[in-house]
Amino acid sequence: MLAEFELTGLDDRFPSELSGGQRQRLALGRALIAEPDILFMDEPFSALDALLRERLQDFLKGLWLKRRCSVIFVTHDIGEAVFLGSHILMMAARPSRMVACAANSAFDPGNARNVRESEAFFNVSRHLHGALMRTRDGVEIHAPAEAVW
Repeated sequence: MLAEFELTGLDDRFPSELSGGQRQRLALGRALIAEPDILFMDEPFSALDALLRERLQDFLKGLWLKRRCSVIFVTHDIGEAVFLGSHILMMAARPSRMVACAANSAFDPGNARNVRESEAFFNVSRHLHGALMRTRDGVEIHAPAEAVW
């Protein structure tokens, strides 16, 4: 597990002696060691700098390709949702409610390196941003059950 998470040689360190990215990979490894069918992740990369966050997103997507467990990933970052999610469920605040759920047309697990620069990525990101702005302004948004963004 340490080798898979690029932590070989760090097994004698305490978590407080690890970098932020190493701690995140350690926590992910601890969760996956039990081989769960479903992994719940609540903003696991929110406290990391942009480059480390992107690296761990790539790492998580590669790990998902190998293990294929279901992941429910909570994020406030539109780009992160578009990069990692095969389906995106959008929630609105006050009162908290589901606003839309759709398949993500930009999701491409086999081509992770180019997804962030694809036209589909920007189109889905713009769509989600616009939808969030409309919910903020009080407009109700409901996507059909089989919608694709």
